[in-house]
Amino acid sequence: MAWATPTGDFSLDRVREAGDAPPRTYRAAEGELIVPDLLVDDLWLNLDDVGGVSPTGEVGAHLYVHIPESVRDAPAGTVPVMIFGHGIFSEPSAYLDDENDDNGVIRLADELGVILIATRWRGLTTPDIAGALAVANDFGRLPSLPDRLIQGQVNTRALAELALDGALYEHPVFEGESGQSLPLRGRLVYYGISLGGIEGAVFVSGGAPVDAAVLHVGGGTWSTMLERSSNWPIFEGLLVEVVEDPWDRQVLFALSQMWWDPADPMASAGLLTAGPPVLLQESLGDEQVPNLTTRALARAAGLQQQQPSVETVWGLDPILVPTRPGHSAYMQYDPERPLPPDTNQPAPVTDAHTIPRVWASHRETVAAFVALYTEGSLVSACEEEPCSASNSSE
Repeated sequence: MAWATPTGDFSLDRVREAGDAPPRTYRAAEGELIVPDLLVDDLWLNLDDVGGVSPTGEVGAHLYVHIPESVRDAPAGTVPVMIFGHGIFSEPSAYLDDENDDNGVIRLADELGVILIATRWRGLTTPDIAGALAVANDFGRLPSLPDRLIQGQVNTRALAELALDGALYEHPVFEGESGQSLPLRGRLVYYGISLGGIEGAVFVSGGAPVDAAVLHVGGGTWSTMLERSSNWPIFEGLLVEVVEDPWDRQVLFALSQMWWDPADPMASAGLLTAGPPVLLQESLGDEQVPNLTTRALARAAGLQQQQPSVETVWGLDPILVPTRPGHSAYMQYDPERPLPPDTNQPAPVTDAHTIPRVWASHRETVAAFVALYTEGSLVSACEEEPCSASNSSE
Protein backbone atom coordinates (compact mmCIF):
# COMPACT_ATOMS: atom_id res chain seq x y z
CA MET A 1 0.00 0.00 0.00
CA ALA A 2 2.62 2.48 -1.16
CA TRP A 3 0.16 5.35 -1.49
CA ALA A 4 -0.68 5.03 2.22
CA THR A 5 2.62 6.64 3.19
CA PRO A 6 1.82 9.51 5.57
CA THR A 7 3.09 13.00 4.89
CA GLY A 8 4.18 13.33 8.50
CA ASP A 9 1.88 16.28 9.05
CA PHE A 10 -0.63 16.03 11.85
CA SER A 11 -2.22 18.14 14.55
CA LEU A 12 -3.80 17.44 17.93
CA ASP A 13 -5.90 20.45 18.81
CA ARG A 14 -8.65 19.37 21.20
CA VAL A 15 -6.79 18.15 24.29
CA ARG A 16 -8.57 17.18 27.50
CA GLU A 17 -6.91 16.24 30.77
CA ALA A 18 -8.15 13.99 33.58
CA GLY A 19 -11.28 15.51 35.06
CA ASP A 20 -12.44 16.83 31.70
CA ALA A 21 -12.56 13.37 30.17
CA PRO A 22 -14.31 10.10 31.13
CA PRO A 23 -13.15 8.13 34.20
CA ARG A 24 -9.94 6.09 33.76
CA THR A 25 -8.68 8.70 31.27
CA TYR A 26 -5.42 10.58 31.85
CA ARG A 27 -5.51 12.50 28.60
CA ALA A 28 -7.54 12.51 25.39
CA ALA A 29 -6.84 14.44 22.22
CA GLU A 30 -8.36 14.84 18.77
CA GLY A 31 -6.95 16.32 15.63
CA GLU A 32 -6.07 15.57 12.04
CA LEU A 33 -3.62 13.41 10.13
CA ILE A 34 -2.71 14.42 6.56
CA VAL A 35 -2.92 11.43 4.22
CA PRO A 36 -3.02 10.73 0.46
CA ASP A 37 -6.52 11.28 -0.95
CA LEU A 38 -7.69 8.55 -3.36
CA LEU A 39 -11.20 9.93 -3.87
CA VAL A 40 -12.78 12.14 -6.49
CA ASP A 41 -15.31 14.53 -4.93
CA ASP A 42 -15.00 12.51 -1.70
CA LEU A 43 -17.10 9.78 -3.34
CA TRP A 44 -15.31 7.57 -5.85
CA LEU A 45 -11.83 6.12 -6.20
CA ASN A 46 -9.67 7.90 -8.76
CA LEU A 47 -9.31 5.08 -11.31
CA ASP A 48 -7.30 5.03 -14.51
CA ASP A 49 -8.27 3.23 -17.73
CA VAL A 50 -7.11 -0.15 -16.44
CA GLY A 51 -8.59 0.15 -12.95
CA GLY A 52 -5.50 1.38 -11.14
CA VAL A 53 -5.87 3.81 -8.25
CA SER A 54 -3.86 6.99 -7.87
CA PRO A 55 -4.00 9.85 -5.37
CA THR A 56 -5.78 13.07 -6.23
CA GLY A 57 -3.90 15.04 -3.59
CA GLU A 58 -3.94 15.09 0.20
CA VAL A 59 -6.75 15.18 2.74
CA GLY A 60 -7.16 15.40 6.48
CA ALA A 61 -8.13 12.22 8.34
CA HIS A 62 -9.55 12.23 11.85
CA LEU A 63 -7.01 11.46 14.59
CA TYR A 64 -7.81 10.42 18.16
CA VAL A 65 -5.40 9.66 21.02
CA HIS A 66 -6.48 8.15 24.35
CA ILE A 67 -4.05 7.75 27.25
CA PRO A 68 -5.39 5.81 30.25
CA GLU A 69 -5.00 6.89 33.87
CA SER A 70 -3.02 3.75 34.70
CA VAL A 71 0.04 4.83 32.68
CA ARG A 72 0.41 8.47 33.71
CA ASP A 73 3.52 7.75 35.80
CA ALA A 74 4.89 4.85 33.73
CA PRO A 75 8.63 4.94 32.93
CA ALA A 76 9.57 6.58 29.66
CA GLY A 77 9.24 4.41 26.57
CA THR A 78 7.33 1.58 28.26
CA VAL A 79 3.65 2.04 27.34
CA PRO A 80 2.48 -0.11 24.40
CA VAL A 81 0.32 1.42 21.68
CA MET A 82 -2.83 -0.12 20.22
CA ILE A 83 -4.74 0.99 17.13
CA PHE A 84 -8.47 0.95 17.88
CA GLY A 85 -11.01 0.26 15.13
CA HIS A 86 -14.54 1.51 15.88
CA GLY A 87 -17.93 0.02 14.95
CA ILE A 88 -20.31 0.76 12.10
CA PHE A 89 -21.79 4.25 11.69
CA SER A 90 -19.72 5.38 14.64
CA GLU A 91 -16.33 6.94 15.36
CA PRO A 92 -13.60 6.74 18.03
CA SER A 93 -15.13 9.42 20.24
CA ALA A 94 -18.36 7.43 20.59
CA TYR A 95 -16.33 4.88 22.57
CA LEU A 96 -13.57 6.95 24.13
CA ASP A 97 -15.68 9.96 25.19
CA ASP A 98 -18.39 7.73 26.67
CA GLU A 99 -18.73 8.53 30.38
CA ASN A 100 -20.37 5.14 30.98
CA ASP A 101 -17.87 3.20 28.85
CA ASP A 102 -20.70 1.01 27.56
CA ASN A 103 -18.38 -0.88 25.21
CA GLY A 104 -15.62 -1.40 27.75
CA VAL A 105 -12.90 0.10 25.56
CA ILE A 106 -11.74 2.67 28.13
CA ARG A 107 -11.51 0.02 30.83
CA LEU A 108 -9.68 -2.34 28.47
CA ALA A 109 -7.05 0.32 27.78
CA ASP A 110 -6.72 1.17 31.47
CA GLU A 111 -6.33 -2.44 32.64
CA LEU A 112 -3.97 -3.39 29.82
CA GLY A 113 -2.01 -0.16 30.25
CA VAL A 114 -2.06 0.78 26.57
CA ILE A 115 -2.29 4.02 24.65
CA LEU A 116 -5.05 3.94 22.02
CA ILE A 117 -4.70 5.73 18.70
CA ALA A 118 -7.50 5.76 16.15
CA THR A 119 -8.94 7.25 13.00
CA ARG A 120 -12.32 6.84 11.30
CA TRP A 121 -13.14 3.94 9.00
CA ARG A 122 -14.31 6.20 6.18
CA GLY A 123 -17.37 4.98 4.29
CA LEU A 124 -19.37 3.68 7.24
CA THR A 125 -18.73 6.21 10.02
CA THR A 126 -21.00 8.74 11.68
CA PRO A 127 -20.33 11.43 9.03
CA ASP A 128 -21.07 8.85 6.29
CA ILE A 129 -24.63 8.02 7.38
CA ALA A 130 -26.14 10.50 4.92
CA GLY A 131 -24.17 8.91 2.10
CA ALA A 132 -25.39 5.45 3.07
CA LEU A 133 -28.99 6.68 3.06
CA ALA A 134 -28.42 8.17 -0.39
CA VAL A 135 -27.33 4.73 -1.60
CA ALA A 136 -30.58 3.24 -0.32
CA ASN A 137 -32.43 5.79 -2.47
CA ASP A 138 -30.20 5.11 -5.48
CA PHE A 139 -28.48 1.71 -5.41
CA GLY A 140 -26.32 2.77 -8.33
CA ARG A 141 -24.38 4.92 -5.87
CA LEU A 142 -23.34 1.87 -3.82
CA PRO A 143 -19.70 1.88 -5.06
CA SER A 144 -19.17 5.08 -3.08
CA LEU A 145 -19.37 3.08 0.18
CA PRO A 146 -16.58 0.55 -0.50
CA ASP A 147 -14.55 3.23 -2.28
CA ARG A 148 -14.64 5.32 0.89
CA LEU A 149 -13.77 2.22 2.92
CA ILE A 150 -10.61 1.95 0.82
CA GLN A 151 -9.83 5.53 1.84
CA GLY A 152 -10.37 4.36 5.41
CA GLN A 153 -7.74 1.68 4.84
CA VAL A 154 -5.32 4.35 3.64
CA ASN A 155 -6.04 6.50 6.69
CA THR A 156 -5.50 3.62 9.12
CA ARG A 157 -2.34 2.40 7.42
CA ALA A 158 -0.95 5.94 7.39
CA LEU A 159 -1.67 6.22 11.11
CA ALA A 160 0.19 2.96 11.76
CA GLU A 161 3.18 4.07 9.71
CA LEU A 162 3.31 7.44 11.47
CA ALA A 163 3.26 5.70 14.84
CA LEU A 164 6.04 3.27 13.92
CA ASP A 165 8.09 6.10 12.45
CA GLY A 166 7.95 7.72 15.87
CA ALA A 167 6.99 11.17 14.60
CA LEU A 168 3.55 10.94 16.18
CA TYR A 169 5.02 10.32 19.62
CA GLU A 170 7.02 13.55 19.58
CA HIS A 171 3.85 15.48 20.39
CA PRO A 172 3.56 16.57 24.07
CA VAL A 173 0.18 14.81 24.28
CA PHE A 174 2.17 11.60 24.75
CA GLU A 175 4.05 12.86 27.83
CA GLY A 176 3.39 11.49 31.31
CA GLU A 177 2.99 13.52 34.46
CA SER A 178 6.77 13.99 34.79
CA GLY A 179 7.23 14.99 31.17
CA GLN A 180 8.46 11.55 30.13
CA SER A 181 7.61 10.27 26.63
CA LEU A 182 5.32 7.34 27.37
CA PRO A 183 5.01 5.26 24.15
CA LEU A 184 6.89 2.03 23.62
CA ARG A 185 8.35 2.44 20.16
CA GLY A 186 8.66 -0.17 17.48
CA ARG A 187 5.67 -2.27 18.53
CA LEU A 188 2.01 -1.86 17.57
CA VAL A 189 -1.10 -4.02 18.00
CA TYR A 190 -4.66 -3.75 16.67
CA TYR A 191 -8.08 -4.14 18.33
CA GLY A 192 -11.19 -3.69 16.19
CA ILE A 193 -14.88 -3.96 17.08
CA SER A 194 -17.61 -4.84 14.55
CA LEU A 195 -16.77 -2.68 11.51
CA GLY A 196 -13.32 -2.40 13.07
CA GLY A 197 -13.16 -6.20 13.07
CA ILE A 198 -14.32 -6.46 9.46
CA GLU A 199 -12.13 -3.73 8.01
CA GLY A 200 -9.41 -4.68 10.46
CA ALA A 201 -9.21 -8.04 8.69
CA VAL A 202 -8.66 -6.22 5.38
CA PHE A 203 -6.06 -4.05 7.12
CA VAL A 204 -4.14 -7.09 8.39
CA SER A 205 -4.43 -8.99 5.09
CA GLY A 206 -2.95 -5.97 3.33
CA GLY A 207 0.27 -6.28 5.31
CA ALA A 208 -0.50 -4.01 8.24
CA PRO A 209 2.63 -3.33 10.33
CA VAL A 210 1.17 -4.68 13.56
CA ASP A 211 2.41 -7.45 15.85
CA ALA A 212 -1.01 -8.95 16.70
CA ALA A 213 -4.66 -8.26 15.90
CA VAL A 214 -7.91 -8.99 17.73
CA LEU A 215 -10.93 -8.83 15.42
CA HIS A 216 -13.91 -8.66 17.75
CA VAL A 217 -17.28 -9.67 16.22
CA GLY A 218 -16.00 -9.28 12.67
CA GLY A 219 -17.04 -11.19 9.57
CA GLY A 220 -16.98 -11.18 5.79
CA THR A 221 -19.14 -11.01 2.65
CA TRP A 222 -20.80 -7.60 2.86
CA SER A 223 -23.60 -8.55 0.46
CA THR A 224 -24.68 -11.32 2.83
CA MET A 225 -24.43 -9.19 5.95
CA LEU A 226 -26.62 -6.37 4.66
CA GLU A 227 -30.20 -7.58 5.03
CA ARG A 228 -29.47 -9.93 7.93
CA SER A 229 -28.16 -7.14 10.16
CA SER A 230 -30.30 -5.37 12.74
CA ASN A 231 -28.89 -2.14 11.25
CA TRP A 232 -30.63 -2.81 7.93
CA PRO A 233 -34.32 -1.79 8.44
CA ILE A 234 -33.77 1.97 8.07
CA PHE A 235 -32.07 1.39 4.71
CA GLU A 236 -34.49 -1.32 3.61
CA GLY A 237 -37.43 1.04 4.01
CA LEU A 238 -35.87 3.46 1.53
CA LEU A 239 -34.70 0.78 -0.89
CA VAL A 240 -38.12 -0.89 -1.07
CA GLU A 241 -39.58 2.40 -2.28
CA VAL A 242 -37.17 2.37 -5.22
CA VAL A 243 -36.86 -1.37 -5.96
CA GLU A 244 -40.24 -2.86 -5.09
CA ASP A 245 -39.74 -6.44 -6.29
CA PRO A 246 -37.94 -8.54 -3.62
CA TRP A 247 -36.46 -10.76 -6.34
CA ASP A 248 -34.91 -7.72 -8.00
CA ARG A 249 -33.45 -6.67 -4.66
CA GLN A 250 -31.84 -10.09 -4.26
CA VAL A 251 -30.20 -9.72 -7.66
CA LEU A 252 -28.90 -6.29 -6.66
CA PHE A 253 -27.47 -7.61 -3.39
CA ALA A 254 -25.68 -10.43 -5.22
CA LEU A 255 -24.30 -8.11 -7.89
CA SER A 256 -23.16 -5.62 -5.25
CA GLN A 257 -20.49 -8.01 -3.99
CA MET A 258 -18.23 -7.13 -6.93
CA TRP A 259 -18.12 -3.56 -5.58
CA TRP A 260 -17.65 -4.64 -1.98
CA ASP A 261 -14.77 -7.01 -2.76
CA PRO A 262 -11.86 -4.54 -2.40
CA ALA A 263 -13.09 -3.66 1.11
CA ASP A 264 -14.29 -7.16 2.03
CA PRO A 265 -12.02 -9.46 4.06
CA MET A 266 -13.33 -12.49 2.14
CA ALA A 267 -11.52 -11.24 -0.95
CA SER A 268 -8.15 -11.38 0.81
CA ALA A 269 -8.86 -14.05 3.43
CA GLY A 270 -6.02 -16.22 2.18
CA LEU A 271 -3.59 -13.56 3.40
CA LEU A 272 -5.19 -13.00 6.81
CA THR A 273 -2.80 -15.34 8.61
CA ALA A 274 0.25 -14.61 6.45
CA GLY A 275 1.46 -11.96 8.87
CA PRO A 276 0.89 -11.38 12.59
CA PRO A 277 -1.27 -13.71 14.70
CA VAL A 278 -4.99 -12.95 14.44
CA LEU A 279 -7.81 -13.75 16.86
CA LEU A 280 -11.29 -13.63 15.27
CA GLN A 281 -13.97 -13.46 17.97
CA GLU A 282 -17.64 -14.36 17.45
CA SER A 283 -20.61 -13.68 19.71
CA LEU A 284 -23.25 -16.39 19.31
CA GLY A 285 -26.51 -14.97 17.99
CA ASP A 286 -24.85 -11.72 16.89
CA GLU A 287 -27.65 -9.57 15.47
CA GLN A 288 -25.39 -7.15 13.59
CA VAL A 289 -22.64 -9.35 12.13
CA PRO A 290 -24.31 -12.72 11.40
CA ASN A 291 -22.46 -15.76 12.71
CA LEU A 292 -22.50 -17.35 9.26
CA THR A 293 -20.36 -14.48 7.92
CA THR A 294 -17.86 -14.76 10.77
CA ARG A 295 -17.56 -18.50 10.21
CA ALA A 296 -17.22 -18.10 6.45
CA LEU A 297 -14.28 -15.78 7.04
CA ALA A 298 -12.74 -18.20 9.54
CA ARG A 299 -12.94 -21.05 7.01
CA ALA A 300 -11.61 -18.96 4.13
CA ALA A 301 -8.67 -17.84 6.27
CA GLY A 302 -7.92 -21.38 7.43
CA LEU A 303 -8.34 -20.53 11.11
CA GLN A 304 -8.62 -23.21 13.76
CA GLN A 305 -11.46 -23.17 16.28
CA GLN A 306 -10.34 -22.47 19.83
CA GLN A 307 -11.55 -24.97 22.43
CA PRO A 308 -13.61 -25.17 24.54
CA SER A 309 -16.45 -23.89 22.35
CA VAL A 310 -20.25 -23.89 22.36
CA GLU A 311 -20.84 -24.95 18.76
CA THR A 312 -18.57 -26.96 16.49
CA VAL A 313 -18.15 -25.12 13.21
CA TRP A 314 -17.98 -27.15 10.04
CA GLY A 315 -14.66 -26.94 8.23
CA LEU A 316 -12.59 -25.74 11.19
CA ASP A 317 -10.04 -27.91 12.98
CA PRO A 318 -9.95 -27.59 16.78
CA ILE A 319 -7.05 -26.04 18.65
CA LEU A 320 -6.55 -26.60 22.37
CA VAL A 321 -5.42 -23.78 24.62
CA PRO A 322 -3.21 -22.48 26.04
CA THR A 323 -0.89 -22.42 23.05
CA ARG A 324 2.65 -21.39 22.35
CA PRO A 325 2.99 -17.86 20.94
CA GLY A 326 2.19 -17.13 17.33
CA HIS A 327 -1.07 -19.04 16.80
CA SER A 328 -4.14 -17.56 15.11
CA ALA A 329 -7.68 -18.76 15.84
CA TYR A 330 -11.42 -18.25 15.72
CA MET A 331 -13.22 -18.31 19.08
CA GLN A 332 -16.78 -18.08 20.42
CA TYR A 333 -18.43 -16.09 23.19
CA ASP A 334 -21.92 -17.03 24.36
CA PRO A 335 -24.01 -14.09 25.62
CA GLU A 336 -26.89 -16.56 26.12
CA ARG A 337 -29.37 -14.56 24.08
CA PRO A 338 -31.98 -15.95 21.65
CA LEU A 339 -30.57 -16.84 18.26
CA PRO A 340 -31.89 -14.85 15.28
CA PRO A 341 -34.22 -16.56 12.79
CA ASP A 342 -32.46 -18.58 10.09
CA THR A 343 -33.64 -16.25 7.32
CA ASN A 344 -32.28 -13.39 5.24
CA GLN A 345 -34.16 -10.80 7.25
CA PRO A 346 -32.95 -8.25 9.80
CA ALA A 347 -32.29 -9.88 13.16
CA PRO A 348 -34.12 -8.60 16.24
CA VAL A 349 -31.96 -6.57 18.59
CA THR A 350 -30.76 -8.74 21.50
CA ASP A 351 -27.45 -7.00 22.31
CA ALA A 352 -25.62 -10.26 21.59
CA HIS A 353 -23.33 -8.17 19.39
CA THR A 354 -22.16 -5.98 22.27
CA ILE A 355 -22.47 -7.94 25.53
CA PRO A 356 -19.17 -9.91 25.60
CA ARG A 357 -16.86 -6.95 25.13
CA VAL A 358 -17.42 -5.71 28.70
CA TRP A 359 -16.60 -9.08 30.29
CA ALA A 360 -13.48 -9.47 32.42
CA SER A 361 -12.80 -12.71 30.54
CA HIS A 362 -12.74 -10.76 27.28
CA ARG A 363 -10.17 -8.32 28.63
CA GLU A 364 -8.08 -11.24 29.88
CA THR A 365 -8.29 -12.94 26.49
CA VAL A 366 -7.24 -9.80 24.63
CA ALA A 367 -4.40 -9.11 27.07
CA ALA A 368 -2.99 -12.62 26.69
CA PHE A 369 -3.25 -12.60 22.91
CA VAL A 370 -1.67 -9.23 22.17
CA ALA A 371 0.95 -9.78 24.94
CA LEU A 372 2.13 -6.23 24.77
CA TYR A 373 5.82 -6.82 25.45
CA THR A 374 6.29 -10.31 24.00
CA GLU A 375 4.54 -12.72 21.64
CA GLY A 376 1.01 -13.54 22.77
CA SER A 377 -0.79 -16.83 23.30
CA LEU A 378 -4.32 -18.17 23.05
CA VAL A 379 -5.80 -18.81 26.49
CA SER A 380 -9.07 -19.98 27.97
CA ALA A 381 -10.11 -17.19 30.31
CA CYS A 382 -13.06 -19.25 31.56
CA GLU A 383 -11.05 -22.38 32.39
CA GLU A 384 -12.71 -25.54 31.04
CA GLU A 385 -15.92 -23.89 29.80
CA PRO A 386 -16.62 -21.54 26.89
CA CYS A 387 -16.87 -17.93 28.03
CA SER A 388 -20.55 -17.09 28.50
CA ALA A 389 -22.86 -14.74 30.35
CA SER A 390 -23.02 -17.33 33.14
CA ASN A 391 -19.30 -17.47 33.88
CA SER A 392 -18.08 -14.02 32.84
CA SER A 393 -18.32 -10.91 34.96
CA GLU A 394 -17.77 -7.25 34.23
